Amino acid sequence: GKPKPLSYISRRQRRKLNSSMDCMGEKADIILHPDDAAAHGIADGQLVRVHNTRGEITLVAKLDEGIRRGVTSIPHGHGAANVNYLTSVESVDPLGGMVHYSGIPIEVEPAAA
Repeated sequence: GKPKPLSYISRRQRRKLNSSMDCMGEKADIILHPDDAAAHGIADGQLVRVHNTRGEITLVAKLDEGIRRGVTSIPHGHGAANVNYLTSVESVDPLGGMVHYSGIPIEVEPAAA
């Protein structure tokens, strides 16, 4: 059957200063548990299409057993792989008024060559 949808949590990358210098620093990646990656046909270092009802981005897969199954981690601060494409003003924290940037449901699959 079809693998379960995943959710993502955001993070910062040590060598990345938001999108002001997109050509420098670390690549936009997605950390996946190896079991989740296998269920979705994704290999370490492979380009991954990440999408939901709001939009899509392409990231490089980074497999890590240290992340919980069912959860992925995507950095923010990348221009072309902007996590804002996966968020919506319809999903807002009622107390702070900020758009949700964590726990967002996503689908993942190998990106077309």
